Amino acid sequence: MPMPDYIDEIRQKELTYDEAIERILEENGVIAAPIPVIKIAKSLGFVVYSAVQNSGNKDIISVMADSAVPQLFFRGQREIIVNSEIHPMDQQLAVAHEITHLVMHCNEDRDFFEKNVRGPRVSNIEKEADDFALKLVVPTWMLRGYVMGITPSGSVVNLVRRISETFFISEENAWRRLCETKCNPRG
Repeated sequence: MPMPDYIDEIRQKELTYDEAIERILEENGVIAAPIPVIKIAKSLGFVVYSAVQNSGNKDIISVMADSAVPQLFFRGQREIIVNSEIHPMDQQLAVAHEITHLVMHCNEDRDFFEKNVRGPRVSNIEKEADDFALKLVVPTWMLRGYVMGITPSGSVVNLVRRISETFFISEENAWRRLCETKCNPRG
């Protein structure tokens, strides 16, 4: 399946994560949170499904294939299946994780099949996909704008809760992004 031109450009220019994410969001007309990752996935040619994966086993988060020959239960060339038994916030991040693999790890000459499971990340590819995915659902420029636009009152706990609700991510991931970006509403 052909890759959108802007993805090829992202790969060729060796952009920073923030630059690549800004380009992806721009190409998809995204200007506000929460980030519509399923819409972005569809624009990249994915069919996105939600299904039970190993009933009762929440260790399998998602599965993705970008291949000419359908693997296992895949009916098309580019599909994401997200475990319907995990929290919707985790599903959001799982789709972003799989988008990352397409952007950073797939190419026209190589089929790609990936099963995203819970647990410590051993490979650099999986760590990279997790990092990029979190930045995709909470873009640095958008988080900074959000934090700057709110009244600096209340506790950091309340700020983290508000970020979690606005960007549709867990409070743990909201805290992580707040720390990574060094956003401080009190200046």
